[in-house]
Amino acid sequence: MDIFDDVVVSFGEIFESAPSDSQTPTRFSVFIENYLKIFGEKRESVTHTATRTCFDDDQEQRQASISHFRTLARTCLADPDRYSKICNTDQSGIQLELRGRRTLALKGTKQIQVIVQRENALTHSLTIQPAISASGEFQLPLLVCFQERKAPKKFQEELREFSHLHCVHSTSGMMSSELMMDFLREVFLPNGGDHSVLFVDCWNGYEKGKNQFRQNIEFVTFPKKTTGELQPLDVFCNRQIKAFHRRLTELIIRQKPDYIVSTRKHVGTLLDLTAWQFASSRYRPMLQYAWRVPTLSRFSPKIFR
Repeated sequence: MDIFDDVVVSFGEIFESAPSDSQTPTRFSVFIENYLKIFGEKRESVTHTATRTCFDDDQEQRQASISHFRTLARTCLADPDRYSKICNTDQSGIQLELRGRRTLALKGTKQIQVIVQRENALTHSLTIQPAISASGEFQLPLLVCFQERKAPKKFQEELREFSHLHCVHSTSGMMSSELMMDFLREVFLPNGGDHSVLFVDCWNGYEKGKNQFRQNIEFVTFPKKTTGELQPLDVFCNRQIKAFHRRLTELIIRQKPDYIVSTRKHVGTLLDLTAWQFASSRYRPMLQYAWRVPTLSRFSPKIFR
């Protein structure tokens, strides 16, 4: 790839020096577009600059942090009998009407439209706070934070029937330090119990909970900018939850077009089914695999499909 990139740069220098009336730049543009298409790349604006020395230093420091953390995590996961008390939790945003961005169409179609129930439901979202253990257990209830500027009096009444959900609300639909305290007190501790271990990212909202529950929970924090490589939920769970929820949403919309999936109660229904599904024993090997992918756990789960 480095040699090929050098060739592209050389072609660019040649074409830039070509006469203005030459057709060569047009051919070069086609060449670049084909190159980007073949190698799965696209044009992006440069957001940061760094010298090669600084870049290499950052990469070395990041790899050192990852290696050190993996050693620490393997120490925590050395005893398989404690896997049920070792968990990871993370926040994930979900659109009220979660739809796929790709579909079948005739080759060469310039514009592809999809019918949606409510356009604003594609921009408004809520937050879920799943927690999975190293033994492959999906903790119930699943905390769901709805976006409500001022929650109506019937908020809890509407959602009380969903036994697999713990529903809260905020003006932004995002978690806060107070809501995180509620999650630790009402969801995590009843499942994990005292002397449990919780792997979290470096979000500041955890700090208050760390101080409040440090006698009950041992918090292990992922280094900055490493969750995409180290955090089990990021590596192999959050996308699967969204994919299942999206397929469930699209199936209902096709079969029952009058069923508005973005209403509060219907969102609760779909998320309740999703949480119940992932808590079943069938999904346990997959959740165990989420800990194996970032090489935190050496446990080999059963084959799953």
